[in-house]
Amino acid sequence: LVLAALPAMRRQGSGLLLQISSTFGRLPMPFSGLYSASKFAVEGLAEAYAYELAPLGIDSVIVEPGPFPTELGTKIVFPLDEQVTREYGEAALRGQILGETLGRLFSSPDAPQPQQVADAVKTLIELPQGQRPLRTVVDPMTSELIEAVNQTSSRTQPAFLRAFRLM
Repeated sequence: LVLAALPAMRRQGSGLLLQISSTFGRLPMPFSGLYSASKFAVEGLAEAYAYELAPLGIDSVIVEPGPFPTELGTKIVFPLDEQVTREYGEAALRGQILGETLGRLFSSPDAPQPQQVADAVKTLIELPQGQRPLRTVVDPMTSELIEAVNQTSSRTQPAFLRAFRLM
């Protein structure tokens, strides 16, 4: 889809690529390896696009939602083989604890609202080209932790690019 849209964006000298990642794409949790790996990939691709496409007037940005009460939680796959779960011992309890923690959060009156993610997307779309932040965290639960990772990355990434004479 991106490859199909880029020629038109390049011709017009503007555009917006907006990727939905996850806070798990910055800080993974036990038993979230496959999900986190897919979100790490989204993060890397979108950030590389940001550096490649900014000179052409095209913004590439990332929205990083935290946990929200959506259908995703009902689709999490746990091992069907109880023997495998038993072999993980106490470590397997972490997945259960995570599920219970999120269950309590989502059933509380203060449960995060998915509309917050839609509002963040709308805000990014409405910002002028070149003024959009690379990452937008939408996580009422742990945003300060994800922001700390993002701030560290934004401070070190320019030095990394300079080391390769790309900045």
